Order: sequence, then C-alpha cells, then structure tokens
Amino acid sequence: MVHETAADLTALQRLLVASRSENEVTTRMNQVSQRPRRRPVWPILGVASSLVAALSLAACGAAAPTTSGASTRANSLLFEGLTAERLGHLAQADADYLGVLRIDRSNVYAWYNLGLIAQHRGDASGAANDYRQAVLANRRYVPALFNLATIEAATDPAAAVLTYEQVIKLSPADAAAHFNLGLALESIGREAQGRSEITHALKLDPRLAHGAQAAPANRS
Repeated sequence: MVHETAADLTALQRLLVASRSENEVTTRMNQVSQRPRRRPVWPILGVASSLVAALSLAACGAAAPTTSGASTRANSLLFEGLTAERLGHLAQADADYLGVLRIDRSNVYAWYNLGLIAQHRGDASGAANDYRQAVLANRRYVPALFNLATIEAATDPAAAVLTYEQVIKLSPADAAAHFNLGLALESIGREAQGRSEITHALKLDPRLAHGAQAAPANRS
C-alpha cells in the first residue's frame, strides 16, 4: 500500500487548509412512509474530502510507508490527482488515480477519490464499487464506509443499516451516521430502533433537528 512521504503530507496539508471552506455537508430531504420529512446528512463531493482521505489513513491502522521507486511514482500521481481535482479537472484526476492503481491496486486513497468523482458524475453504481474497493484496502476507513452507506440507502436500506453500523462502531460520536442509520432503520420497518438512533443523533448534534449542516462527514 502506498503512503505519502513527509514532504507529500506537508504539501497536502497546505492544500487542505486552502480548501477547507469547500469541505461542508449538504442535506437532502427524505420521507419515510407518511411520517414527517427529516434531513439525512450527505457529504458534498470535493477536493477537501479527498485531502482528508489522503491524510487520515495513518490514523486508521495503515502500514509504514515504503520508499521504492514505484511508491514514489504512485505518490506523485496521487498528489497530481488531488491537485487536478481541486482545480475541477476531474478527467485528469480520474486518469491520475487510475495510474496510481496500475502501480498499487490496494491504494485506498485512489479508490476513495475515484468514488468521489464517480458520485459527482451521478454514477452511483461505479462510486459504490470504488468505495467497496477502498474498504477492502482498509476496513477501518470511515469516509469510504459512510459514502458507501449513503448510496446503499437509496436502493438497499438493509445493506445501508449494516454499513452505518460499521461506521458507528469505528466512530461512535458521528451524529450524521446515527441520524442516517435511524432513517434507514425506519425505512425497513424497525421504527423504534430508528427513532432511538435519531434521538441519539440529535443529542450529539442538535442542529440536525432544524435541518442545519452538521460537522463534515469525512473526518481524519
């Protein structure tokens, strides 16, 4: 698995600071049966979340970085992809991330960022596959799990329930995950459990009661 060198991380951190204003969450109206509408939290796709992804793997149990020539090239391609994505050049970013994967098929950053691009383009199936590949590369990688769950919720809420439960196991204080888990539970008839999760989410972040934006879903 490829990881950033100290110099790479410093450059990525500079980009992250410059892009932090882009890393917000948006809300989508969702109605469960005939109950009042509630607002689950969905991540906005953008370079800031990509950069958080690139900076957070070490906190998720990653192995030590390598220094081979192939690893250096993969690091360079990854950084070029992040830069292209920040500038809105998604086709170039896509090509750069695929280049990373030709060197290292288990690079969690490349798979995750490909998922962000696919989701931005409206390709939910492709994004879900990319996020699953990211999770295979690192089963503790919360951003990929969370985004995968938001996709599953639209077509397979039972699967979304399991994925959100994984997110909460790794990040117990994630209000967005608790809220969305509650909606998914309600949608499959587990109403009492759903209400309990939503109540817990509102305790963690009372702003959710008013449809306000919560803290960024993708965290390091």
